[in-house]
Amino acid sequence: MVTAVITVLGAMLLTWLIALWFRGSHHQPILAQPSAPLLGMHIARGDAAHMLAAREAGAEFVVVVFSWRDIEPVPNYFYWETPDAALRAADFAGIQVVARLDRPPQWALDTTSPTPWDLDAYAAFVHHVIARYGERLAGVRVPLCPRTLLWR
Repeated sequence: MVTAVITVLGAMLLTWLIALWFRGSHHQPILAQPSAPLLGMHIARGDAAHMLAAREAGAEFVVVVFSWRDIEPVPNYFYWETPDAALRAADFAGIQVVARLDRPPQWALDTTSPTPWDLDAYAAFVHHVIARYGERLAGVRVPLCPRTLLWR
């Protein structure tokens, strides 16, 4: 009986010492709490009104279509005015932009390609966008499936 009491008291003392050690050691849990996902929205236009509305709704980023056909209507001739304005509006609203590189121009459509557009021309377009905007973009979305394109 005495041995059983000493064993129980020893176990309680050991548990108490371990609890004190963990309380004072700033022990971090093995599985940290995951961070909350960022809220983002697709918006129809990259103007200040849409950016501010998304921000007021709680979005931290927006996805804006960078229309390839509007930016590069003919090969190697670029009109950057619309995406430039979208990024200025995003800066004004304090929101980040993910560029969706979509809507190929007529000259880049290719019926012999596995995708509806010329892949080399699309790769060159993506390169031009990244070279121009680089780290000003929070991300770039390229379509993985032709059915997700806005090319019709």
